Amino acid sequence: MANAPTGRPLQWTPIAEKFPATLNTVTDPELLADGQTPAAYGMGIDVPGRLYAGAIYAGTARATATTQTEPTNHPADSVSWYYWFGRLWGVSGSSVIYYGAQGYVSTFIRDGTGMIEVDDDTGGIITAIPFGDSVCVLKAAAAYVIPGAADKGGGFNWSHVVQGFGVAVAANATELDGTVYANRADGVFAFDGNQIVEITRPVRGYANMVSVALLADYTKKRIIGTSKFIIDCADNNNFYDYSTAGFLWTSRTLTDRKETRPITVRTLGFALEFSDTTIGTITWQIQTDGGAWSAARTETIRYSNADDRAWYETQLTDAVTCTRFAMRITALSANMRIKRVMMYSSLAGSESYRT
Repeated sequence: MANAPTGRPLQWTPIAEKFPATLNTVTDPELLADGQTPAAYGMGIDVPGRLYAGAIYAGTARATATTQTEPTNHPADSVSWYYWFGRLWGVSGSSVIYYGAQGYVSTFIRDGTGMIEVDDDTGGIITAIPFGDSVCVLKAAAAYVIPGAADKGGGFNWSHVVQGFGVAVAANATELDGTVYANRADGVFAFDGNQIVEITRPVRGYANMVSVALLADYTKKRIIGTSKFIIDCADNNNFYDYSTAGFLWTSRTLTDRKETRPITVRTLGFALEFSDTTIGTITWQIQTDGGAWSAARTETIRYSNADDRAWYETQLTDAVTCTRFAMRITALSANMRIKRVMMYSSLAGSESYRT
C-alpha cells in the first residue's frame, strides 16, 4: 500500500455513491452529505443509485375539466365558473367566491348566502384550487381556506387567512395529493391546510426557480417547474435543476475532520455501467482548497464487460495534497451511468470525512 507525503497510507475512499444528488446551494460544501450537491444540472433521476445525464419532461397542468360556461341566473359578470364537489363555484377577480346549490350545473341557484367574501386583505383573487375536501383561495400575498367545501349542506365561509402564501399568476400554483404548491418570488411553498413549508429552503435565493409556472407528475409525485426544475415530493422534496443546457454534477467538498491535517489524492475511480457497446466519455475537473477548477480532462472508456459493468480509474497528472478536495463531472456520455465515484487518497474512509 502506497503512502502519502504525510506518511499516511493511500486507499480507496468513496467520494459519492448516493444518486441522484439533490441540489443544496445554501449549505457550505464541506458540510453536505453524500446525496447532496452544491452545483448540478441535467441529471437523470428515474434510476435510483445512478448518476447519468437526463432531461426535464413535461408535467400535467392542474385539471380544468371542471371549468363551466357562465350559468344562467349568475350573480355577477366577469366570474370564472367551476363545478367542484357537486356544485357550482364562481371565482371573481375581486374578493368574492360564489357557490350554488348542490347538483345544479347550468343554472346558478343560491345556497344560503351563496357567496363568501375573502377580504381580510385588499388584493384581488388570483386563483382558487380545490384540495382534499377544501378550497384554497390564493391572492398575491395571502391565501384563504374554505374548509369542508365538499359538505353537501353548504353554508360555507373561510376559516383563516394564510399570510405570505400567494402567487402573482394562477399558473404558479398547483395541487398534488391534497397539498397546494405555490411558486413565489422567494421560492416554492407547500400548504396542506394546516401549515406552510418552504420546500425549496436548500436552494433559497436560486434565481432559476423564481416565479416559474408549476405543473405536476401525478404518477411519480413530482412538482415540475416548467422547463427549469423538478421537485421530487415523494423523496424528501429533492430538488433537481434543468435550467442550463448540458450536464454538471459536483461533489461535496471532502476534508479531514480536523481540517488542518492535509490529505493526498492520487487517483480517481468510477464504477459504472453501459447501456450499449458504444465508447463512452467522462469529462472531469478537480478543485483543491476552494481554488480554481483544474483544466478539464476527458476520459475515453470502452465497453468491455459482458455484464455491462466496468471499473475505470485515472491517475491525476500530479498527486495533490490539500485540506479540502472536490471534483465535478461536466460531461457524461448518454450510454453511461455511474454507480460510485472513488478516490485513491490518504483519507481513511467514510468515518474520516464529514458527512
